[in-house]
Amino acid sequence: MRPAIRTRMVILADDFTGANDTTVQFAKRGYASAVSFDGTLPPQSLQRFDVLAIDTESRFDNARSAYDKVFAAVSQLQTHGVQHFYKKIDSTMRGNPGSEIAAALDASSARLAVVAPALPHHGRTTVGGRCLVHSQPLAETETARDPRTPVAHSSIADIMSTQCSYQITLINLEAVRRGPLPLQERLRRICAAAGPQLAVVDAETDHDLQIIAAGVWQLDQAVLPVGSSGLAQFLLPPKTSAAPVLIVVGSLSANAAVQIDHALQQRSELCELRLDPAAAVDAPQAEHSRLKQLYHNARSRGAPCLLRSPGGGDATHTCADSIARFIGHLVAAIVLSEPPGGLMLSGGDTAVKVAAALGCSGFSVETEALPGIPCGHFVLDHTARGNSAAVNQIPVVTKAGGFGADNAILRILDYLEERA
Repeated sequence: MRPAIRTRMVILADDFTGANDTTVQFAKRGYASAVSFDGTLPPQSLQRFDVLAIDTESRFDNARSAYDKVFAAVSQLQTHGVQHFYKKIDSTMRGNPGSEIAAALDASSARLAVVAPALPHHGRTTVGGRCLVHSQPLAETETARDPRTPVAHSSIADIMSTQCSYQITLINLEAVRRGPLPLQERLRRICAAAGPQLAVVDAETDHDLQIIAAGVWQLDQAVLPVGSSGLAQFLLPPKTSAAPVLIVVGSLSANAAVQIDHALQQRSELCELRLDPAAAVDAPQAEHSRLKQLYHNARSRGAPCLLRSPGGGDATHTCADSIARFIGHLVAAIVLSEPPGGLMLSGGDTAVKVAAALGCSGFSVETEALPGIPCGHFVLDHTARGNSAAVNQIPVVTKAGGFGADNAILRILDYLEERA
């Protein structure tokens, strides 16, 4: 059996300084981080560090050699269980970005590379798909005349297409600034197309990069994030010792939907787990496995999760009870196998189904998370299965779907994280 690994992400960099300035973004957020000069990375390193960078030293190679180095590195790391990669590229597009991105896509399970090289605090931005340096088009700067790695174009798509044949989609600033949720849907649609794809995404500010990072989070292994140290700083939340919180919203009220959207917009690292109602009724085992795996992936990154039931007309009266029971069994399985640091249950039927699936006989009410919204612990029946000690230690907030202001879920998330 392959030993479990500690490493959450491997950075693929083409030079040493770039590997360092990207890795430090994770180190300063509490992750044990290191840079390796060896593209074959000793397996024991994967048990020692949360984040590892590999310097392939391919910046000055020809395109074919650069491709081969990255392909070999990703292939080898996947055999040891690495699932998440970050392709670090130069913010002024020097080197072999197109061939190295293609290699990482070809060697991994990712279907889409989200390319956002902007580094705003150093004056490198992307507007209209063009790389700008202090507002000047890249091709008009000294980078274009670099003696070893000249860059002939300002258009990122033009630079990429000289080394990569995959289709490239441009996502402009207007689309980014609509927020994380619309951007996520746009990226999902691109992912659904046949074959690997590249999406070049505009960014002028760190806030733009934060929105892009949130879109990447939701798509997990389907996406290869690509950028400089600018995007990297938002890819993982600050590391804490406590397990992340799980928010479960089974209520179909319009007020609950508003609260969900507000929380997702304000907390870019909050991972949305969207239940498929038809699958929950017709193929519950497969849907259970899918959602539990998504939870596991997010939890392994330290990200809080929000599991939501479909709203509006997606769930009919006849299947509502089946969906509530499905949620109850799913949340119970999650709590017993990978306990969250705190749990919020919105919707009375959802809360009681979770309690029943856990074998609870009652609820110990202890305090208020918000006015009228209690927090306590489940009381387990003496015949309850599984890890009763873990269940007894999890603070649980219950909330009626229609209760609270637009920021209620966000405030409860903050409350549970502070308790944890």
